Amino acid sequence: MIKAGENINANPIRVSHADLQRYGETESVFKKFCPVCLKGAVMVYRDQKSMMLQNVDRCTYCGQTIIYSDRYIGGEPVLHIEKDPS
Repeated sequence: MIKAGENINANPIRVSHADLQRYGETESVFKKFCPVCLKGAVMVYRDQKSMMLQNVDRCTYCGQTIIYSDRYIGGEPVLHIEKDPS
């Protein structure tokens, strides 16, 4: 079982946001379960100036850094601020 904050310093992982399980039927289409701990949420960060979605995110529970491969999430274009870590 993964503890809170356990993955804060772990290497980023690359996933497709579209493949992740939605956090709840009444929740935003952007909010999904963390693919690592399956307990926390990833909610897709937005750039503070442009308000565009960013491809880098972090789990609210375990701290895992996520890099989305999607070009669009929820019909909105994604700003790719970090490339594939591999």
